[in-house]
Amino acid sequence: GDYAATFGSAGAAFAAGDVIAESFRDRKDIFNGAFGGLAGGLVLGIRAGKISFGLGAAAALAAASMGVEVSGGRMRGPSGFGDGAVPNKKFIGED
Repeated sequence: GDYAATFGSAGAAFAAGDVIAESFRDRKDIFNGAFGGLAGGLVLGIRAGKISFGLGAAAALAAASMGVEVSGGRMRGPSGFGDGAVPNKKFIGED
């Protein structure tokens, strides 16, 4: 319960920060997501009750968001993950 509410609140703050920054700045660039990351991180800090944690989480989320934007949304996991070389697993009841 608490974890879901915290995650949902941080996600909502991220989305709101992104949209509000884009609206106020009248630009769609990498900094909108950074503002969203700052908002989401601060929600996590409020939940944890520690300013230092909130600032660290805000910086980390802002940096991650900017990294995704700079890559054009094409960030990938480790090689072999999702490249089609490994066959998909079959689930119970599938032929």
